[in-house]
Amino acid sequence: SFRCPVMSDDRQRLLSQSARAVWDIQVHVYDLVEANVYLHALGAGLYHTSVEVHGKEWAFGGHSMEGQTGIYAVPASSMPREPGARVGTQEQQYVYRTSLIAGKTELTEREVERVIQSMGRDSYQGTRYHILQRNCNHFTEDLVKRLGGTGVPDWTNRLANLAVALHCLVPQGMLPDLIEERGRAAASQISGRDDPW
Repeated sequence: SFRCPVMSDDRQRLLSQSARAVWDIQVHVYDLVEANVYLHALGAGLYHTSVEVHGKEWAFGGHSMEGQTGIYAVPASSMPREPGARVGTQEQQYVYRTSLIAGKTELTEREVERVIQSMGRDSYQGTRYHILQRNCNHFTEDLVKRLGGTGVPDWTNRLANLAVALHCLVPQGMLPDLIEERGRAAASQISGRDDPW
């Protein structure tokens, strides 16, 4: 009589892991200003980025509702993918530039949503948005890496990083306070001293 061999638990686990599906992680890049025509050639520019996985395009933006996430999603199929196509509202228009494959993920749609919910509770609440230090490009970089991808090109956030590095050289009021400076200002108001540190 024929007997079917029984697979060990370890072998079954190994086979199920090797058969797990993978999905592309796409990064979409949009121009925020027309000057990007020139700035991009210099390896810089002002960009909005988002992450597409499982048919949803995820991004991060600021708002004034305390305790609420700043992460939002739109159906990826609703976004134009022709270079130069305009998207957004009358107040804020983006111009589609390009899409990049930033790796692959084995996370299911539900697992991706759990990662994003965690990010929205922690670092990416809308009130924590900062144009230089916690913007949509920081979110995109963070999410791509959490999904197992490679990250995003440096040029997507180069101007913000440069502004942070050279913040002390720019006249006060031309750029927003840095996050660390906001904390110091709040602490000095509480303590009544100019330099709480």
